[in-house]
Amino acid sequence: MSILRRCLLALLLLAAALALTSAAKAGSYYMLLGSRVTSFDHPPVLLSAGRVYITVAALSELKTFAARSTAAPKQADSAVAAQPVAGGTASYSIAGHTLAVSGGGAVTLDGHPLDKDELLAHGGERYIAQAAYERLGMKLAYSSIQKLYQLAGVVTRIDYVADPPALTLICATPVSVEGVQEDDERITLAVEGGWLADSTAREFGGDATVSRLGFKSQPELGRSFIFIRQPRRSGFKVNSDPYVGFARIKFGNYFQLASWQQSSSGEISLNVQLGAPSKMETQLLDSPPRLVADFSGVLYEDATRNINVNVGRVKQIRVGSPIGGRVRVVLDLSELADYRVLENDGGARYYIQLLPPVGQTAAPAARRLGRTVMIDAGHGGSDPGAPGVLSGVWEASLNLRIANMLAKQLDQLGYSVLFTRTSDRFTSLGTRTDYANSVLPYVFVSVHCNSIEQPDFTGIMTFHYATSPAGAQLAALVHEEVLAATGATDKGVRTADFFVLRETVMPSVLVECGFLTNEDECRKLADSTYDQLVAAGIARGIDRYITGGF
Repeated sequence: MSILRRCLLALLLLAAALALTSAAKAGSYYMLLGSRVTSFDHPPVLLSAGRVYITVAALSELKTFAARSTAAPKQADSAVAAQPVAGGTASYSIAGHTLAVSGGGAVTLDGHPLDKDELLAHGGERYIAQAAYERLGMKLAYSSIQKLYQLAGVVTRIDYVADPPALTLICATPVSVEGVQEDDERITLAVEGGWLADSTAREFGGDATVSRLGFKSQPELGRSFIFIRQPRRSGFKVNSDPYVGFARIKFGNYFQLASWQQSSSGEISLNVQLGAPSKMETQLLDSPPRLVADFSGVLYEDATRNINVNVGRVKQIRVGSPIGGRVRVVLDLSELADYRVLENDGGARYYIQLLPPVGQTAAPAARRLGRTVMIDAGHGGSDPGAPGVLSGVWEASLNLRIANMLAKQLDQLGYSVLFTRTSDRFTSLGTRTDYANSVLPYVFVSVHCNSIEQPDFTGIMTFHYATSPAGAQLAALVHEEVLAATGATDKGVRTADFFVLRETVMPSVLVECGFLTNEDECRKLADSTYDQLVAAGIARGIDRYITGGF
């Protein structure tokens, strides 16, 4: 081996040794301190003589977090504070308590020495019994998600102020706070990494924003919940510090989210989430081409955002607040496009979907471009649906057969088609609607067969959601065409609170193609020739809706 090659080999071995040394220093053991995963170079939790011990280094890590904090108020109970004291003693202030660790090994809590059996030395590290940590307001939990031990601190303060309305939470360990708007009167806050010593509910009579606070603590899981009741929906925004147990929930109609994804049209869709219902105004402008959406009565505290897209006709998305109380979203385009606005959550969520442009005098074939149809064959797999009065006839298989026939009809017309299921398998209702809302087909059509205890009952029903005018129009056209194709009894266009109609944001209908509990109609539906007529009628109704052939 040449001298040069030997030198290179030596350098490589040295680099590998340094890398291994760095990895060892980084820590091979992990634990959750509140909501933060933290590494240690020694086991953070030990079991000895039937007692659980936790490393003192956890307190040093919490002190390090507090030093890095920039957003939380500098209050004694907002985090662990640590100060070196003469004689090599370190003193930790935690949630109103003081733990002092001397260089000689003595440990005191609020001035009182810990018992010898509450202390443990192992591998050059100091450990304190779990019971002593609990007197500091810290409980040992186990995260089944992270598969790690977790040291969860007590929530020392939850304060609500009415002007401006805000809720402040302070905990002895870092916490992660996420909020969910359950309905127009309820918000649930999940506090990961902290537990509540007091779960007594609080009432706020006459307050315009918060009427009640309820609490639930799960210290064994290292988490808590805050249930907020409101007289009316206000919206909210969570501000938190990742290094300490601090979060502030501000109430107001905050602009919460602007995300985009490629949709079924081949262009993108923009998803805008607001804290509370708000009016939106859109303009399609030229020179340069852009789509502008303005939201009034909405708060936006962040800097102007520029989001590079370069998908389809969209080059970038800009979000800002040029005027107080108004948020503007601009889609910069390479060329003009059509678009549609889909509203959800009472006007607190909007989907802006771009579509291939279609001129007012365009032929039907051009009007079908980018207008994808999603077909939902009801039931399937472990859910066979309604049984027919004829042996071997089940709803789920008929739904799928009609759905496949419908897809072929639409394909011949030039449409792109998506399915919620293509085989005899179970698909949950939530999976179906989540898929639809993620790709945004132009319309959603669910295919079913009916049943009732009255065997003489026959006919076709078409359903839409009560608050969807577009769904009502689509249902009327589909119903009319299916009746014309089949000659079936007209059981009307109706509204219903079906999950797939309520939870989809695009125009949606559910077609009940006939009653399997009637022998004659069951025999018809079992005949593929009749099913072709049903599928052809549905296809013509969809096409009339999309191409404007009213």
